[in-house]
Amino acid sequence: MAIQDRRGAYTDFKPEKLKSGEWATVLSGDPNAADGRATYKCYEPGVVKRMATFEDMEENVELSLDHIFDRFTADMQTAFANANTALATMQTATTEANSAASAANDIAALVQQKLNAGDFNGKPASVSVGNVTTGAPGSKAQITARGTSTDVILDFTIPQGAKGAKGETGTVENLSDQKVTFTVADSDVDIETAETLATIFGKLLKSVQTLRTGLAGKAAASHNHSTTNITSGTLPVARGGTGQANTAAVKSAFGITALENSLENILTAETIAAAEAASIDLTSGGGY
Repeated sequence: MAIQDRRGAYTDFKPEKLKSGEWATVLSGDPNAADGRATYKCYEPGVVKRMATFEDMEENVELSLDHIFDRFTADMQTAFANANTALATMQTATTEANSAASAANDIAALVQQKLNAGDFNGKPASVSVGNVTTGAPGSKAQITARGTSTDVILDFTIPQGAKGAKGETGTVENLSDQKVTFTVADSDVDIETAETLATIFGKLLKSVQTLRTGLAGKAAASHNHSTTNITSGTLPVARGGTGQANTAAVKSAFGITALENSLENILTAETIAAAEAASIDLTSGGGY
């Protein structure tokens, strides 16, 4: 049976009515294609697959890159917001640490002044700063004295600053002008969450290279073949063939079998004898 190529709008596309091996061309309205046009191959009634052309693959790659770019922009905006928040927290902690250190220096200076003035009933002594450690957030600053009466060592515990409030979400300006340095990935694998921008672009380049290699040398969506390339299948009469699978079927379809049967019924021993008696040569196509 000859393979048919059905065509029409997507609203008329009925996969269950197709036969195995048939093609169906959607000329308009296909929601799975940007331009509404697509080609399907039937493997059995109701089971079809859409064939992707080179143009379809280019379109899919472009859509994927747009999606990745949008995702990257959102992630970069979040990263900048978190960085701004961390910077504000660090600035608050630095301010508190500076205040504590200033207070410690004032105390040390006061003690040194009193020692030099003899307020401690002894010879002038020295005061030095020993260990400075960071205490837990919310705890009080502590100063511990150690050493001797003439050589005082002060150890300080300065509390860590409290975590600041989350800042407002910032924006990334001139993202289109940002340059990214990356290296092509070793293998064609999917990108994953939390990967760096350099890793993502390296994987994307590898995927594009793999796609180009796979498409190289492939035939276009519309092309011609020489008859010498047809080695299997049944070519319909409309395409210059017989529409039959073997010689017997060809003879039957074109009436040759019926003609042979008729000739066998006509050319009996009696008709041959009569022709010879009339000097008719049947071997050369007739005549006297």
